[in-house]
Formats: sequence, structure tokens, C-alpha cells
Amino acid sequence: MLTIACSNDRAVFLKDLGIKGKKFTDTAGEKLKQAAALPEKKTIGKDTDLPIKGKLGTEVWLTSDDLILPDGKPATYPIQVEILEVYKPKDMILNGISTVTDRGMLSTAGQIKITAFKDAKELKLSKSNDLIIAFPAANGVDQKMGLFYGVEKDGNVIKWLPADTTGKNLPLYPDRDGYTAFPSQIGWINCDKLIDSPGPFTNINFVSEYPEIKNINIFLYFPDMKSVVKVNNGSLDPVPIGSKVKIIAISITDKDEWYSFLAETRVQEKQTIEIKLVSTSKDDLLKFLDSL
Repeated sequence: MLTIACSNDRAVFLKDLGIKGKKFTDTAGEKLKQAAALPEKKTIGKDTDLPIKGKLGTEVWLTSDDLILPDGKPATYPIQVEILEVYKPKDMILNGISTVTDRGMLSTAGQIKITAFKDAKELKLSKSNDLIIAFPAANGVDQKMGLFYGVEKDGNVIKWLPADTTGKNLPLYPDRDGYTAFPSQIGWINCDKLIDSPGPFTNINFVSEYPEIKNINIFLYFPDMKSVVKVNNGSLDPVPIGSKVKIIAISITDKDEWYSFLAETRVQEKQTIEIKLVSTSKDDLLKFLDSL
């Protein structure tokens, strides 16, 4: 990794000679996913096999009675359940997940993805289910956290929607050690809260001489707000002015050569940041992401 220095509102890297001779692809996002942890696979043969326990502390109570086949018929044991735990900024970045909703940025306590199968047929949650999920709280319990569901497009989470919009039937309850959730669906599930910031807000623009912005995966991590945002089309808006942000930009060539741009700064009004990629190794980049 090369050291960077920030001057005013621009992040400046040491010049990496020869980068214009490289062919960068727009498939870096898929290669990042390949570097992410795989879902844990469990076979459930009876109710006493529960709860399903993830390596990072998630517990799931999901029986065959809670599930239905694609044609609406009841599911029966044995069933196969996959659980993917995404609690760290590194895992959110590798999976390409932003913690945002239509109303703004979210502060997250972690996300999981639950899928269930019977003989390779993907199951759905029945309306009369008793699904319970226990989320750990590594950073302490926050009473303002709520439950959100991920909206997917082309296999990617593009935004999060609140599980309850009435305020009358909260599906997430904080307790001493974490959060207990009663979701009405499986798939991507997030324990989040809207970031309470009075503003003022601004936009951040990213530019790159080479390669094109579309071939660079740009993520912003806001450590004080516990929020990860993927930048689309080289611009992000709105962002709270003065917030601390870590910039992670990654691009990969057609020969699987990894390049990155890493910076830390404070958000300034109408900020423009020039990305100048430098050669790095995949292992070094993953170690850096572990440190976030």
C-alpha cells in the first residue's frame, strides 16, 4: 500500500507509472464478491436441530412449518438453510452493500441473508410463521435500531426498506446482549437506524483521468456513523458536511491485477476528489479492509 496525503479537498497519490497501458474491466464488483466469505450451509432434519448458529453470533429459529414450496405447499424436513453474516465494513464492501434507504444513510449493526431450500427448490416464508432471529451487538445495543429488508436487483442489494412503516408493530426488540427480530420475510435482513444528522449536507464528486469512473468501485465508510455507501456514477448526495470518511476505491485489470486508492478526510462543501489508482496486492487490500 502506498501512503497518501490530503491537500484541501483533493486526495493525492504518488504517481503510478504505466497505468494507462492497463485494461480495466467493469467486473471488479464480481471479483470482490468472490473474495467475500461464503454463506454457511446447514441441514435441518428436526426442530431440535435449532437454532441455526452463525460463526459471528447470529441465531435463527426457522422450522419446516415456517416455510412453503414455490407452489404454496408446506415444506417438510429435511431442509437446507444458508446464512450469510455481514457485520464488518470489509464484508459490506466485498459484497457491494450500501447502508442506504430512500430517506438517507443508515447506521448499521449488521446484515444477514437467509435462504432455504428443499431438494434445490428455494422456499418462501409462510404467512403463519414463527421465525425468530437473534442479532449480536458487538458495538453495544442501540435502542433506536429497527429492521430493514434488502431490495435486490441483478443479485445485488440496491437499497433497504423499513420492515414496519406504521410504528405500531415493531419487528425488532433490543435486549441486553443484542436484538431479537421477528421478520415477515427471508432474504436480506438488516438491523439499522436512520442517521440523525441536522446537516448541512453536500455532494461529493469523484473524477479519474484513467481508468474511467465506471470501471472503479468506490466505497465510502463513515466510521462514526457505522455506515458504508457505494458511490454510483461518480457522485454521492446528500452527505453530512464535516463527517469523517474513509474512501476505498478498487479497480481490477483484465489480467487480475489489483489497483486501489485509499484516503481519509472530512467531508467539505461541494467536494471533488481525484482518484489516482496505485498497484496493490489482493492480500494487502484485504488486510486493509480488515482494519476498518
